[in-house]
Amino acid sequence: NMTPIYGGIAVVIIGAAGWFFTQGGKEEVIVPDTVVEDTTDVAAAETTNDVQAAETAPEPEKPKAEPKKAEPKKPEGPPTEAPRNAKGKQKLIKGEAGRRYPDSLYDPSDAAEPQIATFEIFGKPDDCDEDDWDDIVKRAALLGDLESGAAGTRAALKLSEYGKNAVPALINVLLGLDYSNSEGHEAGDFVQRTLSKICNGRNANWRYGFHDEPNKTTIANRRTVDVWYGVWAKVLKEPAYWDRFAGQTEAAKRAKKEAESTPEPEADDEDVDDLLDDL
Repeated sequence: NMTPIYGGIAVVIIGAAGWFFTQGGKEEVIVPDTVVEDTTDVAAAETTNDVQAAETAPEPEKPKAEPKKAEPKKPEGPPTEAPRNAKGKQKLIKGEAGRRYPDSLYDPSDAAEPQIATFEIFGKPDDCDEDDWDDIVKRAALLGDLESGAAGTRAALKLSEYGKNAVPALINVLLGLDYSNSEGHEAGDFVQRTLSKICNGRNANWRYGFHDEPNKTTIANRRTVDVWYGVWAKVLKEPAYWDRFAGQTEAAKRAKKEAESTPEPEADDEDVDDLLDDL
């Protein structure tokens, strides 16, 4: 009877099949030798470092803007009139700047300029002797004559001795000179130097250069005559003014002699206009 044998074989087969399905059917998982690291945290850290580095890194220098080129100045046309000062008088600009204003723009007969030819002449000072006054007038006239030669030089020395009483006569000579020519300016210079000597070096400025700038020179020297006229007019009203103007003290005389060793700078035109107010 073969039944028990077949039954045993069936049991073995069934058992083997059961083992296969429960154990043997499982596949073996092979773990590779190379382990893949998780780089999430590392990448985050590198990103953080990059951000921090960017925040602390100096900002790149901005390109400097190129300086703007100055636009060329438009050439100005030639001046058409002389400049004026605050008092409305023609401004006699000196030096380099003066070359911008041609002498032809200046008008000696301008209404704002002193018309010295119309000034009333001065008379004899009250404390002057008649004979002395006559002598003073005659000698002063020689200073206004360029042909007087040595007589004019001697006259100037004598007038300096007369001192204060010779001043009005010398100013009268200045009033009568013709400043439209070089001879008038030359004679006027001789007269005003004598006045300056009598006044211990005080002067009201005198301009030279008639040949180069006749109009400006004429205007400037007429203004100087106007100042001298104003000085004596003030002395007549206020006799004590003479001592202040002429420096009639020993200390002032010594100071003037010391100052004579150094030439005085030429005064500005507006300073001459204000001379009386400053004293």
